[in-house]
Amino acid sequence: MDFACGTSIATDCLDLNMPWGEDWAFQLLVGDAVETSQVLIKLAVTYVASSFTPNMIKGINALRCMVAALGENFWNLIAAAYWAATAFG
Repeated sequence: MDFACGTSIATDCLDLNMPWGEDWAFQLLVGDAVETSQVLIKLAVTYVASSFTPNMIKGINALRCMVAALGENFWNLIAAAYWAATAFG
């Protein structure tokens, strides 16, 4: 199996067309990014939590909550920018 990372498109994805003219596409894209960031934050805390103070862990948890809340609504801004760019050509 040959992985051409960053140089070509996988054959399974060649016919995958994302309908960027629909809002659910933006919501899906941002939702996936938020879920990925949540996993990365949780993994980072798991590996280095023993060296953190309780207040630092609370701060990281607050950061994780902020990313989740912002991310779930950020797709609206991305969709608005897309529609503005579409309207002005």
